[in-house]
Parts: sequence; C-alpha cells; structure tokens
Amino acid sequence: MRLVPTLMPIMFYVTLALYGAASAIVLLRLLRRSRALTVAGRAVFGAGLLAQTLATGALCLHGLHPLRDVAGALHLTTWLLVAAYLATALAWRIDVLGLLVGPLALVLLLSSRLAPRAPPRPLGPHWLALLGKVHLTLVAGGVAAFALAGAVAAAYLLQDRALRRNRPGALYRRTPPLATLDRLGRRLLAIGFPVFTMALVSGVLWVVQLRAPHGLRLEHLVAGGVWLVFAVLLVARWTTGLSARRAALLTVIGFAATVLVLLIYVGRRMVAG
Repeated sequence: MRLVPTLMPIMFYVTLALYGAASAIVLLRLLRRSRALTVAGRAVFGAGLLAQTLATGALCLHGLHPLRDVAGALHLTTWLLVAAYLATALAWRIDVLGLLVGPLALVLLLSSRLAPRAPPRPLGPHWLALLGKVHLTLVAGGVAAFALAGAVAAAYLLQDRALRRNRPGALYRRTPPLATLDRLGRRLLAIGFPVFTMALVSGVLWVVQLRAPHGLRLEHLVAGGVWLVFAVLLVARWTTGLSARRAALLTVIGFAATVLVLLIYVGRRMVAG
C-alpha cells in the first residue's frame, strides 16, 4: 500500500509517454507503408491503455475513485476513447484515426492532472452519490463517442477535400472510402447521442437534488447547445437526407463545442482551487 503514492505519478507519465509514442508511430505509418508499423502502433496504444488501467487502480487504492469529480471523469474519458479507438482500428482498419486520438488522449490526461481533485468525502446520501457516479460515467462515455466520431468526421472532410482538389496524398491512401467513414460516423453518433442525453438528464437531476447555489452556468448552456447540434444533425440525416459532407462538418462543430464544455469545467475548478 505504501507503493501506491509512488506508483500513481510513475504510471501517469508512462501512460503519457506511450500515447505520445503511439501517435508518432501512426504518423510514421502514414508516411511509410508498413504492416509492422500498424501492429506496433496498436501494440503501443494497447500498452498505454494497460498503463492507464494500472494508474486508475492505483488511484482507487489511494481513495481517489475516478467517478468522484471532473478530473476523474477526464481520466475515464481518455480510457474509453483509446479503448474505442483500438476496437475501431481492429474492426474497421482505420488506424489513421490515431493521429487525432493520440494527441487528444494526451490533452485529456494532462487536463485531468491539472484539474483539482475533490476531497474524499461522502456526497450526501448514498443514492445521491450513486447518481453522481452514473452522471460522470455517462458524460465520459458520451464525450468519448463524440470524440471518436469527430476524428472520423475530420478524416472524412480531409479525404473529401483531397478528392475535390484531385490531390490524393498519403492520408487518402491510408483512409477507407468516404462511404465507410460516413457509416462509421453515423454509428458512433447513434451510440453517443443517447448516452449524452442520459448524461444531461442525470446531471440536471443531480444538480437539483444537490440544491447547488450557483444555478445555471455557462457550461450547462454550452452542453445544451452540444446536445442540440447533434439532435439537429441526427434528425436532418433521417428526414431531409442531409449530405454526408455537411453531417461531418456538423459533427466536428459539435465535438469542438464539447471540448469547450470540458475546458470551462476544468478552468472553473482550477480557478476555484
């Protein structure tokens, strides 16, 4: 048990190093056709995921459960994002998404480190604490799905731009057809939207039960805006036949707004201490 405080920072930096190395390997794979680099990229991402799992276990042993505060939720979001990316890379052969997933994982992990941790104390009745954990879990799952959908949408837009300019490059040769990217993006949104919706509902219930004095805040409004963007996107695709290109653009915008929500949360807690 005495090793836990020492293990926590070590595994954190090991995880950062592995995700950074994996991102570099994916970039090298983009520039050079090599099956060995593909396998190496997945293996290093997997090693980083394992290191983060061990770091999470160390946090739990130290009384810092990830479902307690924003910092823990960011840590969980990173884990879910990388796990979802690896599953996608294996199933859909889209390793190039690691170019975006890797740096994003690094930013999320660093943000979780910068955000102050809440003191380990009971948060009201047991059911209320459980509601808070459910809310943070849903937030992490929804943001991870939106992040991966945003990466897919960005790849779609880059490939579409290359085709329109008749300048296919390395990214075009390493990326699946536009129809495949569009289909994967739709599936990710179909998963992320209901999860994010439940996160919003549980968050409202949580705040109401806590009787928080601050009331409605900017991050709540932006989160509502994120939900509205994705709701309009999904409805438009089902009813008006929104083009795949515009859907990809809206997905990127929606994810950018999601990042803004996270930045506001982290920034507010850093200022508050």
